[in-house]
Amino acid sequence: MAAAAGDFPAGYGHTFVKLWDVKTGKVVRIVAGPCGAFTFVAFSPDGKLLLTQQEWGGEKPGIFVHNIQTDKTDRVYKLHAAQPFAAAFSPDSRLAASCDGNGDVHVWDPLTGQNKRVIVLNTQWGTKQVFWAPDGRHLIVWNEIGTVYILRLAPAPGG
Repeated sequence: MAAAAGDFPAGYGHTFVKLWDVKTGKVVRIVAGPCGAFTFVAFSPDGKLLLTQQEWGGEKPGIFVHNIQTDKTDRVYKLHAAQPFAAAFSPDSRLAASCDGNGDVHVWDPLTGQNKRVIVLNTQWGTKQVFWAPDGRHLIVWNEIGTVYILRLAPAPGG
């Protein structure tokens, strides 16, 4: 089932994410997590993948990559040293960016789990949110006290 991201809004509860069909209002999928409350959910723009993170003690925190079409968890990205607070897909759905409590921003491939880049912001306030700019070459990141970082990932075409 391929779908535009706008066709399936996601809402999350304690240990599950519900996906609704916008046209019918019916729940079409429930994504259950292994443990703990979901702390964030991010849809890929192509509507095929979902990133989630759950609170859980003891183990290294991970970001779950769920395949909406197969209803399976494809992998868990566990390269953050601290608790991830947010994740987002690039506009073309080919990369994910995530940020954590240490102030690290990871850029990675959600299909393979391969880390592409780590940007260390060295902020005592960590990072709380990350978004891709529509051009796919910049990340917007901010921390707990409201400092906004604009990170350029690639040069402009021809430059």
